[in-house]
Amino acid sequence: MKPKALLFRSALLWAALFGLAPSLTLAGTPNDGSVLPFPPPPSASVAGPTLQESRHQRRVEPDRLPADAPNILIVLLDDVGFGLADTYGGPIHTPTLSRIADQGISYNAFHTYRNWQFDAATTRMPEFTAPGLARESNHVTIDAEIGEDASGVLYALGGASGGLALYMDKGRLVYEYHMMIIERYGVGTAEKIAPGRHRIEVDTTIAKPGAPAQVVLSVDGAEVARTQVERTVPAAFTASESFDVGTDLGSPVSLDYSDRRPFAFDGTIDSVRVSLK
Repeated sequence: MKPKALLFRSALLWAALFGLAPSLTLAGTPNDGSVLPFPPPPSASVAGPTLQESRHQRRVEPDRLPADAPNILIVLLDDVGFGLADTYGGPIHTPTLSRIADQGISYNAFHTYRNWQFDAATTRMPEFTAPGLARESNHVTIDAEIGEDASGVLYALGGASGGLALYMDKGRLVYEYHMMIIERYGVGTAEKIAPGRHRIEVDTTIAKPGAPAQVVLSVDGAEVARTQVERTVPAAFTASESFDVGTDLGSPVSLDYSDRRPFAFDGTIDSVRVSLK
């Protein structure tokens, strides 16, 4: 290696170790706030061939904002829907967030999903990112091929400490709402569903989170069963369970198939469509 190349590489090493690298701001980048973030000020440090010949000087950020510039606070929440906080009409009491919102400008035209389409590849979807099947009025439509005495989970949300599931058990369609170990509500079809292609629908009506739910099951457009859930969860069943299609990969929602978990559906699920009402 040539001496000049060695010196050059040494300079780059010192620059990397001590923050002496020159600014990478493109020439001509406007500094008037029309392009954000503001370009960093040029480095005042000197990267010499050796440490003794190098000098570090901290960058001085100029004050680019006018004296009356507003303070902008951006709050990022993980795995939480905007509608859960009572600041925006939700069931969870958030007084600090409400106080901050009352003191400034609060945006409420949020972009959020009201329609989803899943298939059997949908597994382990975190509950807080899944549709609110347990707390909001919704309509689920499943297109599936069902065999003789079909068994297995069509979809499940939550787990053994609380959840809901729709499943087939030896040809019968069964729905269960498991209310936090305290109560279990369920209903099943009196007759077996004949083998073949079918459209299964679950229509759930909940006036508000925590209120009772009316659940109606239909097959090929005809009602086959209904039940009332006396209490529903105001937010979520768990912070660690998930939404699964065609199986129940977490702890089992229903005791009726706990010894057969993950109780994978033995037919074919083409699609599961969810719409919030």
